[in-house]
Amino acid sequence: IPGELSKDEPDIATSSAGADTRSICYIGGVTRVRGAVEMIRALEHTNARLILAGPMESDAFYAELRALPGWNKIDYRGVLDRDAIRQVLSEAQLGLVLLHPVPNYLDALPVKMFEYMAAGVPILASDFPLWRGILESSGPGYCVAPLDPNAIADAIESMLSMSPEQRQAIRLACYKAAKD
Repeated sequence: IPGELSKDEPDIATSSAGADTRSICYIGGVTRVRGAVEMIRALEHTNARLILAGPMESDAFYAELRALPGWNKIDYRGVLDRDAIRQVLSEAQLGLVLLHPVPNYLDALPVKMFEYMAAGVPILASDFPLWRGILESSGPGYCVAPLDPNAIADAIESMLSMSPEQRQAIRLACYKAAKD
């Protein structure tokens, strides 16, 4: 992604993206193994709103998600074009990458994590060794047990409760990590 950053570099130093909201986002395929159920269950224990964007795994899965108590905190926007995705990223204080610990994901580098970084959106990601190393070394976010909605909720609340200065430092770290 570093080659793409020069086109529309956000002014992270003066931007207030998501500053006055408790909006978090997940953009991508909305599936069970990508943590959709855990995200929504975590919302039951937070005062956050999740902007969810992307194709649903199936109609049956969509019905299952809508039946969860946390669904009332979901703003489901469906499949979005690039401009609408940029809008979502500008609204979010936090981007979720809570993939399940399946072999295909454990050692993968999720493009979504780097897209969030490039937009200056702090990340809450699955606690996989590779991902932890990336996030701990560069500071753009934190890791959490992806199958534990209570731990996810606690991490969301902790990150959304940071001071504006702390959030700004993480946002700057996001952009720097993506650029590097």
